[in-house]
Amino acid sequence: MKYMHLRKNPMKNSKLALTLFLFLGAGLSGCPPLESPQADFRANHTQGAAPLEVRFTDLSIPGKSPITEWFWMFGDGVTSTEQDPTHTYTAEGNFTVSLTVTTDQGEDTRLAFNFITVSTGGEGEEEGEFPVGEMISVPAGTFTMGRTDAGDDALLGQADELPRHSVTLSAYEIGKYDVTTQEYVEFLNWALGQGLLENELGMPYAGGIVFIDNEIIFSIFSGEAVEAGIVFGGETFSSAARIGMPGFTSYSMKLHPVINVSWYGAVHYCNWLSEQKGLTPCYDTETWTLNRSANGYHLPTEAQWEHAAAWDAVSEKHWIYGFMSDTNLGRERCNIREFLGWSGCVNPLGFLTEPYTSPVGWFNGINISPNGNIQTVDSPSPVGCYDMSGNVWQWCNDWYGLYISDPVSDPEGPDAGTQRVIRGGSWFYNDNSARSAQRSQIAPYATYFNFGFRLARF
Repeated sequence: MKYMHLRKNPMKNSKLALTLFLFLGAGLSGCPPLESPQADFRANHTQGAAPLEVRFTDLSIPGKSPITEWFWMFGDGVTSTEQDPTHTYTAEGNFTVSLTVTTDQGEDTRLAFNFITVSTGGEGEEEGEFPVGEMISVPAGTFTMGRTDAGDDALLGQADELPRHSVTLSAYEIGKYDVTTQEYVEFLNWALGQGLLENELGMPYAGGIVFIDNEIIFSIFSGEAVEAGIVFGGETFSSAARIGMPGFTSYSMKLHPVINVSWYGAVHYCNWLSEQKGLTPCYDTETWTLNRSANGYHLPTEAQWEHAAAWDAVSEKHWIYGFMSDTNLGRERCNIREFLGWSGCVNPLGFLTEPYTSPVGWFNGINISPNGNIQTVDSPSPVGCYDMSGNVWQWCNDWYGLYISDPVSDPEGPDAGTQRVIRGGSWFYNDNSARSAQRSQIAPYATYFNFGFRLARF
């Protein structure tokens, strides 16, 4: 049962802050009994340049009986049976780490996909440096914006996806992946340390829905912190872990897209990251206007987003889905709610409860989804972006407005409005929303467990 929750903000604007969430009526059936062990761990580093020495700390809960065995797999062929091992990574790559703990009541495994990222030649991030995802350079050009008259576009298309019109864009950059949970955690902890975070009463933040200057930026609902992907421990934010397949595998949310973030929260992240990288912030947070002359990060304009998701400049083709395909049959290319004959959601990691996100870039032709043992197909957009169809909705810069038929250059949408554009669909929505021309809109202060974003730069 889905419902909408309106919270009255008693601060200076008395603005209604819209927060949306899903009521999960069913209990967590099939969980291991409390006497069984629950594997968990942390590391002092998760990224850096080779050789990278990582100290792992066992955080497992033994349950009824003490833990007698630890078995670590570091993802590079090396294993350990120590409780708190130290391992040095010498090669570049992303490494999946697992820990299996055993008691006389049974065993449990935590599997953390791409938990350690190692670069070479000193290119990795040092401790304390702020992370930023890979950006893709998109050359200037002209494309046709709006849906086609074929296939699923013809079957599922909406009136506001027309008229098709010619759009000329200057060169820009766009994030290869959505902003991750761990990247957003870095921002939240910085903002907390600066005293910028407040609760809905304007008091210093101590938990719950997060505000900055009277605007909601992020939601952690009571009892749903793990589902939000981020938890607040009283002093710091951190990425959560959730249970999925096979068995009761524990997955870190670090590399999943951040969710429950509002448009304002995405914009604050853009400005923060710009400053941390020595760039000029793009947004005036008094007027929420975009400065095109600034060199920092911003949310992609709706035209930039659709161009990156759909337009093949070589063949001058507008693909219906954001992974260079006009059809979406099967579970190997994107993370959506299944449609036309399927039941439930793709849910690649087999989570026991919603949200059913997948790590960014999961559909790369290498990963095998544990839920169904499904081999993924490499599914980038024409410019090389991942998850342009499904996983999470992505905030765009623009106010929502109707298209015009005249050619335009570098459009940024209407000058004012009440709804911001979101694109791409999500794990919670079906094929219709995953089409590259599909448009949706919602108030900028809305948060939901399938709202995320990616970055862009002029």
